[in-house]
Amino acid sequence: MWPLILKHAPAIIAAADALAARVRSGDAGASLRSIGDRVDALEGESDEAAKLLQDMARQLNALTLAQQAAARRARTATILAVSAVAVAIGAGILALLR
Repeated sequence: MWPLILKHAPAIIAAADALAARVRSGDAGASLRSIGDRVDALEGESDEAAKLLQDMARQLNALTLAQQAAARRARTATILAVSAVAVAIGAGILALLR
């Protein structure tokens, strides 16, 4: 392992020198500003996603309420239909007995 490290030492030193020169020249500050801009962009996207989720939740709630109302109407219609069938059967039996 050491022979490999020693073999590539000049490349490692050159890369370290380039990094140090970049830090001294102020490129690192620009990079940090770039990171700050990226964080700001991510915050904006996160806010937009949160608003979208809120809108979706409101729409889902409205759909749920509409479905519950439709289920109540269907239940009422079923009860009325069963009652009408029972009355019709009762009327048919009474008609046969007279």
